[in-house]
Amino acid sequence: MPVPHDCRDGFYQAYWRRPRAYLDRRVRDGTSVFHLLAPEEVSVAIERLGRDLDDGTWEERHGDLRGKGELDVGLRLVVAELP
Repeated sequence: MPVPHDCRDGFYQAYWRRPRAYLDRRVRDGTSVFHLLAPEEVSVAIERLGRDLDDGTWEERHGDLRGKGELDVGLRLVVAELP
């Protein structure tokens, strides 16, 4: 099952269509991949992402993602339905 655009879990790939979420410190604090990187690397990447979102660069490069309902990012989600 690909990751749906409105996935509510906080894993890294959950925000593929909502990149502005990564600018929120609470989102990054709850996402393990950010704890594996040097703080300086995260700061540089987040600053660049914010700039790219604000000036339209992200939209120009990745705007086609906004039209997708789900994205295969190489993960498989297991969904359990309770009786």
